[in-house]
Amino acid sequence: VPVLDVDEILSITRSLMRQDYRQSVRKAYWQNPKEYCGFFEHEYEIDVPDEKWRSAAEDVDHCLKVFYGSEEYKKLIETPQNDYLEVEQFSSFFVAGVELRIKLDCANREGGKIVIWDWKTGKKESDTGLSLQMGCYAAYAKEKYRVDLDAILTRRFDLHRGAVYEHVVSAPSLEEIMDYIRGSIADMTALLEDKEENRAEEEKFA
Repeated sequence: VPVLDVDEILSITRSLMRQDYRQSVRKAYWQNPKEYCGFFEHEYEIDVPDEKWRSAAEDVDHCLKVFYGSEEYKKLIETPQNDYLEVEQFSSFFVAGVELRIKLDCANREGGKIVIWDWKTGKKESDTGLSLQMGCYAAYAKEKYRVDLDAILTRRFDLHRGAVYEHVVSAPSLEEIMDYIRGSIADMTALLEDKEENRAEEEKFA
């Protein structure tokens, strides 16, 4: 399937953003939150100047242009279809008996490794180290595709700056992340009124 021209992609994206904005302003998501977009700023009636909305739209344009003009994009379109494993597909794995739900931006095979892609679009400097998110992705891929950690490469693409950060997750780093997740699960379940029924009392949660 041919890829659309970048200008057409930008036009379609801007149109979808305007549609989401209109739906959110009229709070259509109150009736159908799965179908309609809802912004935090509209739900809590936070005043946002028009120039900030325009700036956000311009940032989206910038990130799209960076992506479609990048060497990484060229690599992806040259990747055989059979080498793609997942693209924005809801998945899950279990930690301490609890299901963790995730959605990888993209995962493919490349040179004997599994590459997990993550697109970052914010202006904040990307963390070049190992993040909790990418650690979870690596743990999931290790289990799902039955490979060793050294066969998994996480690749974060900072679209605002056009920078790419690659990382191979070490076993000690992953165990540290899993310990953190197990501790977080224990902290949350300790506040439940009934753990078996997963029932909570709102006043116990800050």
